[in-house]
Amino acid sequence: MPERALPVWIELHVDDEVLEQAPDRFPEARALLDTIAHVAEEQSARLSFRFRRFFAEAARDTGFLPLLAERGHGIGVHAHGSDLARATAAVRACGIDATVAVPGLVQAGPTGRASLLRQCARLGLTLVTDHGPELEWAYEGLAPRQEHGVLTMAPTVRPFDWGLMDRDGRRHGFGTGSVERLRRLETLAATQGARWFGLALHEHDLCPPGSLRPTPDALAGLATLLDAHVRPAVAVAQQLAFATPPPSAPTITRTRAHLGDARIRLARTVRTATTRLPRRPRRGVRVPTGGHDRRLRVDHRTLALRVWTPPSPQGLVLMSHAGREGGRALALRPFGLSPRALLDAGFALWAYDRAGTGGSAPGLHEGLAPGNPDHVADWRAALGAARAEGLPVLALSWSAGVLPVLRAATLGERPDALVDGEGPADRWSLVPPGGNELSTLDPWSSAPWQGREPRLLLPELGVPYHRLQGVPDHVHGDCTEHAARMAAAAGTPLRVLDGPIHGHGPHLVDVLRQMLAQAQARRDVSPRTG
Repeated sequence: MPERALPVWIELHVDDEVLEQAPDRFPEARALLDTIAHVAEEQSARLSFRFRRFFAEAARDTGFLPLLAERGHGIGVHAHGSDLARATAAVRACGIDATVAVPGLVQAGPTGRASLLRQCARLGLTLVTDHGPELEWAYEGLAPRQEHGVLTMAPTVRPFDWGLMDRDGRRHGFGTGSVERLRRLETLAATQGARWFGLALHEHDLCPPGSLRPTPDALAGLATLLDAHVRPAVAVAQQLAFATPPPSAPTITRTRAHLGDARIRLARTVRTATTRLPRRPRRGVRVPTGGHDRRLRVDHRTLALRVWTPPSPQGLVLMSHAGREGGRALALRPFGLSPRALLDAGFALWAYDRAGTGGSAPGLHEGLAPGNPDHVADWRAALGAARAEGLPVLALSWSAGVLPVLRAATLGERPDALVDGEGPADRWSLVPPGGNELSTLDPWSSAPWQGREPRLLLPELGVPYHRLQGVPDHVHGDCTEHAARMAAAAGTPLRVLDGPIHGHGPHLVDVLRQMLAQAQARRDVSPRTG
């Protein structure tokens, strides 16, 4: 079997579906787990067992849980919210110093997540390996994070990602047919830069309904999936906690956001961009004064621009925004500036309304989600008009507004430099915690994401690039992983700014001056003399 590039863990959630109703069947349940453990050991693998209180209470005087631990398997707690304390006590009564848990974040929901994690900390549980109720963390599989005193890292794939169950809860059982899809997803996870691959199933998934006897097909499938790279989740967490970033990784000056630091503080609440920008204008807010409007024809429709020009501009900043607000009204507000700040620095400023926003008519493609071809056409038209001014053109994008810039670059139409303000990196960050029009696309299938992932388009940019990243990010909270992945794709270092990005307006002006100098230096070196 080829060596795997990722550390892998497989969790067995001992759900006690049978034992809860029939405690006298404990010998059958113990025999099932013993069989599963032996299958793993024969493949030199070790599993992560998570016990609810029913099995643990029945096993208290048998020595079974300590025996599993002695054989190298991970032992932890599995509970559904309010049962966490009893399950933890039951596992510890068996002689296991339980510090890892699957506490039932799905049942707790977004509002109960923090409370449940704080309860874990009070109980002395230091590692949680559990999924939340929705995609509130866009980078599962990329970095552990500290939440409320507990290190959390979820299995990479959810049961319905690989066909174990439907989203309505109906389970299909585990067998050899599950392995091929899991292998493909593991390869894809590695391709996307994941740092581990984890999955969870219940012990009864290997058995017919109501039975505690595993089917031969299920045991064969499990054996095929296992090898020496499958180890307990605690071992994977320890490996990642002390791992250092590869030499090519970007330098992040803010220690708590370093790629190699497993104590990254990441997104803790489900918030959208609209809640992170208190100065975002309401609909109907007038376009900032001081400039003048222009109109461009794009594919038989009109694109609305607002242009601010100082007496003797040295460069032109062309803005590409995301969201539902028109770029003319939003302008520099995400960066905490007014147009006057750039005019005083010698920059002309052009901001336009994308198709379907502000004063720009909708195009042929509905929706405002990143990747809309109409928005690429908008950018190309605005860039062409800006080029006619004879000035270096600096692209300034906010959020997913970076995508049209990069898409145009793949067609050979490039600005002189790009300043990217908190744009997404890939499919994982293009779908924000609250969801958007891309939420229905399968993140494990590459086909629907072709041409949509900025990290994969960035190498085609071919001009100076600078990433602006504040903490918290306007969508993903304290997460800086997407920023780091963009910086790594561009081969540039990353500086993470303390506080929201709109609190660092002067820094943006400094960055634009630096990028203008780089763009002018590149212009001065002609192909014949360079």
